[in-house]
Amino acid sequence: MIQAVIFDWAGTTIDYGSQAPIIAFQQAFHHFDIDIPTADIRQDLGLDKLTHVKKMMAQPEIQSKWEAKYPTIPIEEAVIQIYRQFQSDIVTVLAETAKLKPGVKA
Repeated sequence: MIQAVIFDWAGTTIDYGSQAPIIAFQQAFHHFDIDIPTADIRQDLGLDKLTHVKKMMAQPEIQSKWEAKYPTIPIEEAVIQIYRQFQSDIVTVLAETAKLKPGVKA
């Protein structure tokens, strides 16, 4: 008799297309007036989120946007600030995107 079934939930049973982290990353960067295309975020979606922020901030285009807007805040500090903002944003986004994929309940 089966007593339990365990699934990886993000993109498997809910949040079709793994939209939550993409939306939260976009919101976190937008909080600092930097827009990130979805394709750039998707490239490293499986990484832990702090490493993901570091990789995005290592991109020359994103770095130059940050430096133009915040010349006195080093990139290392930017990573921390953006990551903290992501952690805050993901909670709200998950509440909005945590919907069962079609057919999962059945």
